[in-house]
Amino acid sequence: MKRLIFIVCASILMIGCATFSGGPAGGPVDTKGPILVHSSPKQSAKNSKLQKISLTFDEYIVLKNMANIVVSPPLNIQYSSNLKELRALILDTLKENTTYTISFNDAIVDLNEGNVVKNLRLVFSTSEVIDSMYLEGKILDALSLDAQANIFVALYSESLDSFPFKNIPNYITKTGADGYFWVQNIRDQCYQIVAFEDKNFDMVLDPITERLAYSSTCIKPKHLSTLPIRSDSVADSTLVVRRDTANILNLMMYQDRLPSAFLADAKFTHRGFIQLQFRYPIDKIKSEIIVDGKKMTETQYWNMAEDRKSANLRWSDLSFNKMKLILFVDEYTDTTDLLLPNSSTQIKIDTFKLSLTTNANSAFLFTDTLRLHSSNPIASFQNKKISVWAFVGFDSTKVSATIQKTDPSNFNLLLPLHAETSYKIHIEPACFTDIYGRTNDTTLIKLICNAVDKYGSLSMQIANYKPSQSYLVQRMDEKNKVLEQYLLPKDGKLVLPYLLPGSYKFRIIEDANQNGRWDGGDFVQKKQAEKLWYYSKIIPVERDWVIEEKWSLTE
Repeated sequence: MKRLIFIVCASILMIGCATFSGGPAGGPVDTKGPILVHSSPKQSAKNSKLQKISLTFDEYIVLKNMANIVVSPPLNIQYSSNLKELRALILDTLKENTTYTISFNDAIVDLNEGNVVKNLRLVFSTSEVIDSMYLEGKILDALSLDAQANIFVALYSESLDSFPFKNIPNYITKTGADGYFWVQNIRDQCYQIVAFEDKNFDMVLDPITERLAYSSTCIKPKHLSTLPIRSDSVADSTLVVRRDTANILNLMMYQDRLPSAFLADAKFTHRGFIQLQFRYPIDKIKSEIIVDGKKMTETQYWNMAEDRKSANLRWSDLSFNKMKLILFVDEYTDTTDLLLPNSSTQIKIDTFKLSLTTNANSAFLFTDTLRLHSSNPIASFQNKKISVWAFVGFDSTKVSATIQKTDPSNFNLLLPLHAETSYKIHIEPACFTDIYGRTNDTTLIKLICNAVDKYGSLSMQIANYKPSQSYLVQRMDEKNKVLEQYLLPKDGKLVLPYLLPGSYKFRIIEDANQNGRWDGGDFVQKKQAEKLWYYSKIIPVERDWVIEEKWSLTE
């Protein structure tokens, strides 16, 4: 697959510095960074054709974290330091009628204490004009809404209909620790913005493993004169512009969905058993297994994870340890050759003992559904081999139960449940038969449905939503683990009558495609990640207590 290259940073060469002895012992510790006293070219110099740049400071310096230096528009530059001087050799040809900005981004420190030169930018132009426009914004994770640090942000004056394979950006910058980006002294043009992370530090965007964010439309820059500018060092060398936080552009970062690269990993871990990982949720998938050049005809059983980003594939023929797997998702296919590891080649059918587990627990509610999970795919089951007794005090009643299959390894056990009632569920031997011909042993399940007064309730009225749109409400713990998901009613009122005491967070997803989950974006199709909102408060729920909340969604 083609590599998607952003040419964004200069080649970096650091020349070692000699070691100097410090000054006399004693006195206050120096906490200030070096001060720039002279630069060539000067700050905001015009008609500059210099291929060599020099910056002189008031104390000895060293270069550190030079990968953070960003040159905009991009240039290939070699850097070195000598005593109090930083030198930069421009290896490219400077463009005509162009304003350049070198942002040093904490790459220069003093020799002894390591104090950083902060917010240092050098601006110069190859023409009579210093471009005077700027763009600013913030990069946020599209799902968590957390600020994203150390993200490259590229500006393009031309329209990008597909991934920019070889497009050199007009300008480049990088986000700080707070996710904020700022690019100054740019031309008065409309720009498309593409931001990307660089996990392996190769300055190459890999859309399969690295996230991106982009602007849906071209963005017009603003004039620097609209903001107060102040200088933090002599010779007007460091321009620091205060942020226009009242009108900031937020771009949402997500993992792009590339349909042709849906398979992340496939492992042949046991005979008749494959574990698969997908790069994005898969709704429908088909498979073929080729053994010794022939297509296997027996049934294959899929067990998808709840998030549909991983799955197990099973079959009953345990006679082979080498195969070709072909997967089909929509119109795309992926083929991989799999070999069982040597340590697993002697695994026999008796390692696949059939066992049953349930979701029964001490906090089970009578409105919950009792679920059964089998360790192996099930070929058949018998309702008549399940018996259920309900106990209230000393009285017992036999109740009917029905097995409902949800996938080859998961089942619902449907029976009438009531609060303050205990149940004994007896599953007889051979009630379930798996694809290997094995049957279950006797299984006894004890279930107690708690009293209603052990729970609290929540009523939340949502405002400023679109009644024609589909919304998902997720209840989470304080670590953002999703505990339950609900479909927002058309009247915007969410009522949760039975919640265990605890503290909960909530978020709402605008489920644009109505597939019941949050989806990231698609750069080629120009689809942004689905919008979501986080409730500003953590809601404490207490036993036998009713809580009412109001939540207005903002644009």
